[in-house]
Parts: sequence; structure tokens; C-alpha cells
Amino acid sequence: MLYVSFWAIVLSNLPGGSFTKRTLSDGESAELVSTARKQEKLAGVSASDLFAPYAKRNYDLHMEICQALGRRGIEFSMKDFSSGDYCTPITLARVGRGSSMMVVDCNYELNSEAQSRAPATTQRGIERPPDLLRLATDTLRCYLFEATPQ
Repeated sequence: MLYVSFWAIVLSNLPGGSFTKRTLSDGESAELVSTARKQEKLAGVSASDLFAPYAKRNYDLHMEICQALGRRGIEFSMKDFSSGDYCTPITLARVGRGSSMMVVDCNYELNSEAQSRAPATTQRGIERPPDLLRLATDTLRCYLFEATPQ
């Protein structure tokens, strides 16, 4: 099983023994995701329920990273986070025998275009400021966590 998380990892994901963390190239990341998908062993996990109405911003951020990964040849979509009617919780992911976890990390930068835009109005009529940060796509990195055989 290959679990994929954007930004987050929790202690319960890691084995009690030793594990390794290594940086993946775009090609290695693309191959891992593609192979896991073909074997039906790919699961996107998240600390928040991306499909809940209150998590729209998190959903949008995940979508943005999916698109940026796609431009780098790593095909990943929001469907990969779905287990039927809900988002797979990060706490269900376990690094161990036969499973690993890829964590996609990145930085954000100031969005100069947002400063000139008016606030957006939500469905409830509340003004929300424009998104002041945007993904710095050149900072995207994929890390693989694997259990070390004992």
C-alpha cells in the first residue's frame, strides 16, 4: 500500500522500530504512484475531511497541489483521497511491512495579484479576503517513509 499525504505525517503513521525517509525525484514519485494505482494500492490520506463543506480551502489547496504534481508528471487527483463517501483519515495510514507513505511538501509565497482583488463573498454573505498566499511550485518535494527490515 502506498499512502500519500500533502504536508502532514503523524506519529501513529510510523512504525515502532526503525524507518527511513528519502527524497524522491519526480520520476520516482510518478512511478510509485502509477504502480500503486495499477495494483489498486494507492490511498491519499488527509488530516481534515477534504469533502466536508467547511473544508473548502483545504480542498482547494489539495487540488492546487494535484495540478502542480500533474505538470511535473506525477498523476494524482482528488479522487485518490476518497474512500467512497469520505476522505481517508491520515490516522489510518501505517508505514510497515508492505506499506509506505509518500509525503508531498511545499512552501507558499505571497500572491501579489491577490492584493489588488476585492474580498470574495461566501455563501453566507461573509466577506473573505482574497488568498494572500499561493503555492511556490518550485518548492514541491516528495519524501518516502519506509519501515526498515529488522
